[in-house]
Amino acid sequence: VVVVAAALVGAFALYKAGSLLLTRYRALRASHFTMKQDRLKRLQACVDAVHRCDHPMVVVRLDVFEQFGKLPRHEDVRASLVFLDTYADVLAFSHAKPVLFVSHQWLAYHEPDPDNAHFAAMCAAARLVAAERNEKPEDLYLWVDFCSVPQRNRAVQAAAIRSLPVFASACRFMVCVCPPARHKNLGTVVDATTYAKRGWCRLEMWAMLCQAQGLSRMFVYEGDGLRPVAARRGWYKEAMRVFEGEFTVEADKARLVDVVLGLHARGLRGDDAPVEDTPLSLQRVDSSSTASRVSRLDSFRRARQRSFRKHESESTIVRELVTESSLQTALFPPEYFGGLVDDLEHHINAGDIRFPDDGVPDDDGSPETPTMPPRRLHGRPSEKVVEIRSYHSGSTRELKEATA
Repeated sequence: VVVVAAALVGAFALYKAGSLLLTRYRALRASHFTMKQDRLKRLQACVDAVHRCDHPMVVVRLDVFEQFGKLPRHEDVRASLVFLDTYADVLAFSHAKPVLFVSHQWLAYHEPDPDNAHFAAMCAAARLVAAERNEKPEDLYLWVDFCSVPQRNRAVQAAAIRSLPVFASACRFMVCVCPPARHKNLGTVVDATTYAKRGWCRLEMWAMLCQAQGLSRMFVYEGDGLRPVAARRGWYKEAMRVFEGEFTVEADKARLVDVVLGLHARGLRGDDAPVEDTPLSLQRVDSSSTASRVSRLDSFRRARQRSFRKHESESTIVRELVTESSLQTALFPPEYFGGLVDDLEHHINAGDIRFPDDGVPDDDGSPETPTMPPRRLHGRPSEKVVEIRSYHSGSTRELKEATA
């Protein structure tokens, strides 16, 4: 009897222990699944963010800009500006009209161009870009930070700054205006070398590089003529090392993680690659294993090199750089990204990430939930008429020190 009772007690104890272990296992699985779902939602949000305008894109026609006589504050010339409210409007407008993204380094803490050194350079550079690409100057539109981004209202300005990569990647051309000048507050020389070190300038360049054939549409103006960025491999290679750039506000680096992930997703997708030549067969490996990641990236790069041999373009070269294993730590610092890049690449390969053109844009420019499987390549922007209009949105004030 004692033996039987002991056996029953032991069996009951084993049952309870097994039940407890099973309960804990199920809880851990549920927690792990929730974490994976949350991570996927974050990655999807990263992709959505670089295909959405949190603030209207604001551009100005070149001849109107030249009449300003100086680099004006947004609020002072709002009636002369063109506002593109949604991402769909931005794509349609930039498809119909040449838009030039003008990037430069500020020459003072609270004013971008106190001595009018950059304004004249911007006008000259814009006309040279128009001539270089056979565009009529009167048809060319510019995006220039101080007059395209609200300066007086912090919330509105923050929304516009969040959309900087979207604006840069949507423009047809980009020019980095960096003639030698002197910073009014620091007294130091500001030129192409210092421009290339700025974190925000690097982000703008990377956004343009992610565009199909974007590299061939980027130029540098140093005051003595226009030069293609494509001729400066070291320069644009450094531009992708955003997190090694200089930031006035160091905390901006953490805020840019999701933006860079979204841009990386666009680059991996391969906008200009033929469908049959877009190898996204990334091996699934443990994201915590550095050796596995390097091996996977090497295999991925070799596969891309083989498949793009007949379709090599400058934008393909940029994608090759982004997947170069020796650059991974610089491009995606582990202290900021952890395993996010591995997860992003895996989910793109698995078809879990949906890109905005897989759905139908709604009225605010964001995609609806798609009902069809995701497509690998971007479609061309749909042809549509865009109402070009200007409007007043009220008085605002803010100092854009983050890009000073």
